[in-house]
Amino acid sequence: MTRSLYVRVVLTFLAAMAVGLVVSVLAGLALFEGKIDRIGQNDMIAAGEEIVRVYELTNPENPDRFMQSMVQLTSYSVQLYAGSGVMKSFKFGPETDDLAISPDSIRQVMEGAIYRSTSKDKTTFIGLPFQIGGERQALFLLPSTKNESTLIHLMLTILGFVLITGSFCILIAAIYVVKPIKTLTAATKRLAKGDFDVELGIKRKDELGTLARSFNEMAVDLKQLEQMRQDFVSNVSHEIQSPLTSISGFAKALKDIKPMAENERVQYLDIILTESGRLS
Repeated sequence: MTRSLYVRVVLTFLAAMAVGLVVSVLAGLALFEGKIDRIGQNDMIAAGEEIVRVYELTNPENPDRFMQSMVQLTSYSVQLYAGSGVMKSFKFGPETDDLAISPDSIRQVMEGAIYRSTSKDKTTFIGLPFQIGGERQALFLLPSTKNESTLIHLMLTILGFVLITGSFCILIAAIYVVKPIKTLTAATKRLAKGDFDVELGIKRKDELGTLARSFNEMAVDLKQLEQMRQDFVSNVSHEIQSPLTSISGFAKALKDIKPMAENERVQYLDIILTESGRLS
């Protein structure tokens, strides 16, 4: 009983925590997803503008090597589209997949606009106009899956610590709640065996404290009732024993004394009838 109560309290807490965390995460994503995407886009735009600025300052002989070094430096994968439609991909990590970017998005960047991904796009990315050797190209920066996985692992670790810490705290709280119940159970067993000198030393002011005070009052009342019962049985036994002794004695006399005078016999019978009436 006690173990099942421990388990129920802890499982109820874990279920409540899990539901609360899931609802909180979903609500947080729904409320701040747009803001998070905007911040990520701003960071990528700043990184992309820095790439463009450094390229214009250095004018490297090998643009591909330059772009790969910038990818490693900024941790953002890059997809570079030329006017002919040829795409070059520079990945931050080998696990990064190429992103299918719509021709309309590429056209907007080619025309000199800065492109921000919308809710229609599968992931968050940005596009910047970029020139290599006088040829206008479209530079798209994609978020790194390594950074995303690190953030996911961080969130999962935090959630795990929350559940573990919360479970430990609720276990302590369950012990605090269940301990008075165990004391009450032991006192009830003593009461059932006839030990009415039981008093619970629970001084709490909650519902368990009220239950403990009611139990103490019940134990006092039961002790008084038991004393009354014993007194009643003692009195009844005394009242019954006296006439029974008389009846038994005079009946034995009637049996053993022979011959017996008639008046003496009638007297004995009258006493037996009187004591029988008293018993009745």
